[in-house]
Amino acid sequence: ELSSSANDFTAQYYAGIPVPLLISNFNSNWKNNVPNLQWNASNTANTKQFNVERSLDGKTFTNVGTVSVSSNSTYQFTDNSYQAGIVYYRLQQLDKDGSVYYSEITKLQSIEKNAIKVWPNPTVDKVNLSLASSGQYHVVIYDFTGKKVFENKSFTSNNVISTEKWSKGTYVVKVKDNAGWQNTSFEKL
Repeated sequence: ELSSSANDFTAQYYAGIPVPLLISNFNSNWKNNVPNLQWNASNTANTKQFNVERSLDGKTFTNVGTVSVSSNSTYQFTDNSYQAGIVYYRLQQLDKDGSVYYSEITKLQSIEKNAIKVWPNPTVDKVNLSLASSGQYHVVIYDFTGKKVFENKSFTSNNVISTEKWSKGTYVVKVKDNAGWQNTSFEKL
């Protein structure tokens, strides 16, 4: 008589069959104003290579580089052909048997060059600060002596800043995004 129980199970392991690849910690950031991608991969015995794919809309991707599999579990890729704006990346894992798998998509955004607008310039009692891209930025304003007069680490793309109590002179506006700091200036009358 055969009996079965929900607690009974059989596990079989076959030598020579690789464990599935695991991609983890797929991150992107700006390094020296160019996109830098990092990821960890384990169980790469069946993996031939990683193809790095880039997209400007998050839908249509093109191959921008290849990273060979190594004995190291940490990988990185620098996309020297892209400079600013919004960009998406994903990894295409190509196995030795021709199978293809894709990672999750990572997104990077930077302020485009000269995208900081300050008006009116010169100003008397307030200044409008506008950034071409939406999001949150770290904004610092310094007076002509180098003294910090304003700082906001979660500044949104369009804001009005009161300059009513500030001294007359030139002010430097520094805006930080993923790509680093960008500067502009304005005059207070």
